[in-house]
Amino acid sequence: MAAGWQRRGIEPAAAADDRTWCRRVYLDLAGRIPTQGELEAFLFSPSDAKRIKLVEKLLVSDDYPLRMRELWDTLLMGRGKRRNPEDRRRDSGWWAFLEYAFRENRPWNETVHEFLSARPDRPENRGATWFLYERRNRHQAIAEAVAPVVYGTRIECAQCHDHPLAREIKQGHYWGLVAAFNRGKNVKGNTDVAESAVGGFINFTNLKKESRPAVITLLTGHIVEEARPAGEEQEQDSDDKYVDPSAKVRVPKFSRREAFADAATHENPLLARAFVNRMWGALLGRGIVHPADEMNARNAPSHPELVDWLAQDFAAHRYDVRRVVRGIVLSRVYGLSTMDAAPDSFAATLERPLAAEQIARSWRIAAGLSPDDDALRRAVIAAMPDVLPKEYNASFQQAQFLSSSPDLAEILKPAPGGTVERLVALGDTPSRIRAAFVAVHGRWPDDEESARVTAFLQERPGPAADAVRDLLWALMTSAEFLTMP
Repeated sequence: MAAGWQRRGIEPAAAADDRTWCRRVYLDLAGRIPTQGELEAFLFSPSDAKRIKLVEKLLVSDDYPLRMRELWDTLLMGRGKRRNPEDRRRDSGWWAFLEYAFRENRPWNETVHEFLSARPDRPENRGATWFLYERRNRHQAIAEAVAPVVYGTRIECAQCHDHPLAREIKQGHYWGLVAAFNRGKNVKGNTDVAESAVGGFINFTNLKKESRPAVITLLTGHIVEEARPAGEEQEQDSDDKYVDPSAKVRVPKFSRREAFADAATHENPLLARAFVNRMWGALLGRGIVHPADEMNARNAPSHPELVDWLAQDFAAHRYDVRRVVRGIVLSRVYGLSTMDAAPDSFAATLERPLAAEQIARSWRIAAGLSPDDDALRRAVIAAMPDVLPKEYNASFQQAQFLSSSPDLAEILKPAPGGTVERLVALGDTPSRIRAAFVAVHGRWPDDEESARVTAFLQERPGPAADAVRDLLWALMTSAEFLTMP
């Protein structure tokens, strides 16, 4: 990065102060702002290694696997649109599966193998089947969801022809990936995904109207070898083609799904590149390749040596997720302050909106409450569903929610131990203003802010609790609160 700044004649932003960095790393690793006690403990720590110690503490906290699950659940499965799939994801064990993976720092290639093969052999893997099951036998949808995970790029553009802009992505890659999963079928009554030992041989037609067989071919060039029936020969299914013919969900002796999962997670350097680029994008606001899920010839990396090194290091250390996260958040780049700079230079912190889950938990912390409230979290997700948007655009729906949310009003009611009651008890306006800014923004107001807020409060001659609530509401829906510091 430093060499890139020098080549481009860029002076990077100054390092962020401890107060800003602490808030940032709590939001990224714990999914919420720090409490006042947590912030003060960090600021007044005499240790020269206090940033390292805080990162290590957060990586083994209960907040970290929850935050990573929420992030990767959305990246892997998307947000619910017309109907909310949250309850099904939780009840199926999918959430527990992801949280276990991040809590135990399970190697990423093992985690991916589990949800691609969908054959849980231990209780902690029970929910892995939901990645395939939720897509309800729509094999093209499965292929399109798998590609960004194992290749780092979307491949939908290759459905009808070779990718017009990323020439390395062929139509055969798309249909080969469909074939890897098209023998699977959801089992009624549970969340298992069965697989037949026969069938599923498909052809695709190119723009020249030529018919081609779909062969499971990875973007690396690796081909999953498979005997195909000759001519018009019809395969016959039989018990001897399965590991245990009497099993409730039978496993083929040759499983396409398993063979693809093995190749994609053990002989595939693109898997590591895809993960490190997406994690870099999640923690720094932009991937080294942008967009982060389109790592192909069309989109050159801003720092090719860096993405190569990160991917190689990730694979060499057994796909150690915490190692990647730790390295990024303790880097000089992550610790920069803001300024106007070219986004692909990473010479300053990029502005990035908080995810809905981060907003909901941080609102409760600012209100003096415990961070978890499922009703509030769901309400914010419904209003602000985007996670890592390519381009962020605020909507009317979001503005309306921020100005009149009954869920936000509920947590700002005066209550014992809450921020509203605590501020009212202070008695004088200057103390209330300082305490409000510390509770919400983790800092004192400057002179201009103090003057404007004083005037704001003087315009509200009613009960002090109402004025304090309005002040907190304004601060908690401000751009400063809703974006990463």
